[in-house]
Amino acid sequence: MSDLFVVTSAINTRFGAFNAEERLEQTRQTVASIRRRAPSAHVCLVEMAAIALEPGQRDELRSLVDTLMEYGSLPAVSEIYHGTESWDVVKNATEVLCLRTFLQDYGQILQERAFDRIFKLSGRYVLGDAFQTVDYAGLRERIVFARRRPSQFPIELTGGIAEQYMSRLWSWPGPLTLTITEVYGRCLTHMFERFRSGGYCDIEHALFRFMPAALVSEVDQIGVSGRLGPNGRSVED
Repeated sequence: MSDLFVVTSAINTRFGAFNAEERLEQTRQTVASIRRRAPSAHVCLVEMAAIALEPGQRDELRSLVDTLMEYGSLPAVSEIYHGTESWDVVKNATEVLCLRTFLQDYGQILQERAFDRIFKLSGRYVLGDAFQTVDYAGLRERIVFARRRPSQFPIELTGGIAEQYMSRLWSWPGPLTLTITEVYGRCLTHMFERFRSGGYCDIEHALFRFMPAALVSEVDQIGVSGRLGPNGRSVED
């Protein structure tokens, strides 16, 4: 199988528990784990922090991955970054915006390259032993998430969304890239509607709301671990 890992990244940011050097080291570990678990995969790093990479950071990241895309210079990214002090708003809105832009820009290329499966992996997380236990060959036409989780928020805050898909690691078959692009467009619109009305919506709740349920398979353990950006707490799916 020919696989692509799209790794989302924000090296330089004023938010969170980790400084830029710590984030860079965690990203090194992210890429190393992909090379160990999926050595033939193409790795694309999508950098989306509003503070641009420094030359040395850029050179190193280019040496680690097959493709480096930088979206931090988009005016909308700057508006999000400087428009609020909320970690949640900046992180969630920026990631959805930049991934949608990436898929719009390169969706046709991704399909032409005929990647069997495209993995979205949050930067600074690593693939573990359980990653190998998921039978993706048997889920060739399915969008794959870790088992859904109940929302930690009251439905009044989330706009009626009571469950969520963890977005640290999930994947889809290459031919469904245009479908995923459309989902991200709907997520982005809904997210900003919620923010403007004083409500809340993050990536996890939006993906659960808009992902076509008939195409989704859920697995008990998807094989990813890492530390949460806001507080450094360790998590594993």
